[in-house]
Amino acid sequence: MIVATWNLENLYRPGGPFGPKDEAAYEAKLAALAAVITELDPALLAVQEVGDVEALHDLIDLLGSGWSLATSRLPDSRGIRVGFLGRLAFEVLADTNAFPEKLRPVQVDDSGLEVSVTGRGFMAVEADTGGGPVRAAVAHLKSKLLSYPNGRFHPFDEGERARYRTLV
Repeated sequence: MIVATWNLENLYRPGGPFGPKDEAAYEAKLAALAAVITELDPALLAVQEVGDVEALHDLIDLLGSGWSLATSRLPDSRGIRVGFLGRLAFEVLADTNAFPEKLRPVQVDDSGLEVSVTGRGFMAVEADTGGGPVRAAVAHLKSKLLSYPNGRFHPFDEGERARYRTLV
């Protein structure tokens, strides 16, 4: 049995600010994703960067019948969320953005502002394999860009960069 994970990199339908610029680029992306998923043939696939749930449905249409789908109800401000596709029936065990109970809040800026939830949800599912349950979790943590107060992506100075880099 294959369990896999894949960052779908801004999976949106065309026309919006984050998706492909045209239908041809969108169709090419979906075809490439479907080809690899079909070849891999995972029983359970965790996905990240689902910006448009309808685009994920378009991908499933290319994969054919027999796929189950669940996406987080907790997207970030751009609509980015995680989810699961599976050939096995599965049940969502958790869809949350709350840090675990014993994890202290994280300071996010110099004013002392703290957060105790993530910017987007993470999920856990349980699939029935016929030989016992398989549990899987998916999260999409911030990896490329740091952010600074007032939505900036660039620090004012190296001191600010150092303070925020250690917080992420």
